Order: sequence, then structure tokens, then C-alpha cells
Amino acid sequence: MRTLSLLLLFLSSSCIAQPIEELLQSAQNQDVQAQLELANRYSTGDQVEQSQSEAFYWYQQAAKNGNNNAAAALGHAYFTGDGTKADTENAIFWLSHAASNGSPEAAKSLGKLYESLKQGPNALDLAELWYEEASRNDPQAEEDYARVLEAQFNARRAKQVSAIEQLEVAFDTTDIEVNPKAQSIANSQDAQNMTLYGIVALLGASLLVIAWLFRRNQRLSLSSTELDDEAKRKQIKLERELKRKDEQLKQQKRQLETLYRHIKKQQAHAPKEQSSQPNPKEKPLTLACALFGYSPNAVPDEKQVKARYKQLSKIYHPDLKGSDAEMKRLNQALKLILKVVNK
Repeated sequence: MRTLSLLLLFLSSSCIAQPIEELLQSAQNQDVQAQLELANRYSTGDQVEQSQSEAFYWYQQAAKNGNNNAAAALGHAYFTGDGTKADTENAIFWLSHAASNGSPEAAKSLGKLYESLKQGPNALDLAELWYEEASRNDPQAEEDYARVLEAQFNARRAKQVSAIEQLEVAFDTTDIEVNPKAQSIANSQDAQNMTLYGIVALLGASLLVIAWLFRRNQRLSLSSTELDDEAKRKQIKLERELKRKDEQLKQQKRQLETLYRHIKKQQAHAPKEQSSQPNPKEKPLTLACALFGYSPNAVPDEKQVKARYKQLSKIYHPDLKGSDAEMKRLNQALKLILKVVNK
């Protein structure tokens, strides 16, 4: 029993390892999809021992071979330090490459990277740019975008407050004696200045909110324009299709008219041909076949007979060019021919 268990374990292990070996062989032969699949499996531990360093290596190979998803994963690995040493420069390079090719995940990660940078005067501006790009396809990125706008406003307000405090320190000296009246005037001016600063800060916040709403409206307007253009293209396509259908109907109408004249001509000669036939029992069948344009000795199958009946109905129907008598004669001919065909 123990030997059987070990044998089953060996067989199951070999069945699992075989696909991995084939995947590894394809990846080593520069198969980009195999490299990406192998990296994902090492990252999650799917049928292999989980290894972030192996996942990093195969993401790197797939990214160098032009895979955009692998480039996004590689940039994120450089950013977080998964499977490799954290490297901000390489993270920015690969995330920018993936985001520029339309990856919303890479754009969002790039926004987080710039937001986390402590140095660089334009870090928040770049974070705002990439969060805005990611928000076009990821609604959750809207919150990150709003947070960066708030951080930018707080940073500007902190600079203003710091500048005000520096001015107060520059003019605050202990050698100068101020009389009570001058001190009262100075305090009143300080209060007015603080009120003015508060109004300016509130106005700045309002302008930021208005700018954000304006950008959002621009995006909505652009989306609406794209939808209108798509509707116009569909309308043009439908008009072309209707025109093509009209042409087909006209062609079918011409064919039916030609068939109608041909059948009328055959009907005109049918009595003469039938008068020479010696067997009176075959006369109804001959007339029916003549009405349908067939020879009594070469009647087609039921499907073709019914198709010809539909064509002739458009000719003999009372609402079109025919009459009740002609339609009745057509129905009787159909029954007779089907009776012969289904024998």
C-alpha cells in the first residue's frame, strides 16, 4: 500500500511538472506569452514554488521582448522591491513605458511613486498628471487624483504661512518700543491681514475646485462628442445597408417580372402542348407543371417547389399583379405537384 501511494504521488508530481517544463522550454525560446505566464506562476506559487526573484527575472525578459503587461509588473517590482532591490529610476522607466502604452495600472502606480517621493519640486505635479491619466479608465484613481490636488493646495498654503511668519520674525525686534496706540493699530492691521489671508486661501481652494470641475466637464464633453461621432458612423452604415437592400429588392423585382412574363408565355402555349397528350389523367399535372415552369418528367424536390411557389405568390397574389382566380389555380397546382413529389 505504501509503495502504491508513493507511485501515485510520483505520477501526480510528474503530471504537474510536465506543463511547467514545457512552459519553461517555451520561455527559454523567447516566447513572450510563456515568459509572462511563467512569471505570474512564480509570483503566485501556481504549480511551482513561489519565488519573487524568479518572477522578477521572467517579467524582465518579457518586458524586454515588448510585453506591456510585463513592463507594468516589472516597474511595480522595482517600486516595491519585490524580488529585487528597490530602484526608483528603473521603476519610473518601466512604469512610464507601460503607462504611455495605455496601461491604467501602470499610470496609477506611477502616480503613487511620484506622490511618495520626498525630493523634487515637481513630484506632486507629476503625480497629479498620472493620476488624472489613470482616472480615465479606473474610477478609483479619482480619489487619488483629488488627494493630490488637496496636498498641492496644502503645500502652497504652508509656503504662504511660512513666508508670513518669516516676515513677522524679521520685523519683530525687542529694541523698538511701541506705544499703546501704535500697538493697537498694529494688532488691528494683523487681524485684517489674517482675515485677508484666509479669504485668499479660500479663494485659492475655490479656484482649484473650479479647475477640477472644468477638467471633468471637458472629459465628459469629449466623451459625448465621441459618442455622437460613433452614432453618426452607425447611421451612415445603416443608410448604406438600406441602399444595398433596396438595390437587391429592385433586382429581385426585375427577376420576378421576367419570370412572370416567362410563365405567362408558357401558359399561353400550355393548352396546345397538352392537347396532344393522349392520357387525360396526366393533363392536370401537366397544367400544374406548366404553371410552375417545370416539365412533368423533371419535377424538382419539395424544397425547390415551395421556393418557386413563394416567388409565384408575389406575382399571382390579388394585392399585387394577380387575381383571386390565378391565386386559387396556383394553390391547386402546388397541391397536385407536392402530391406527386411525396409519393
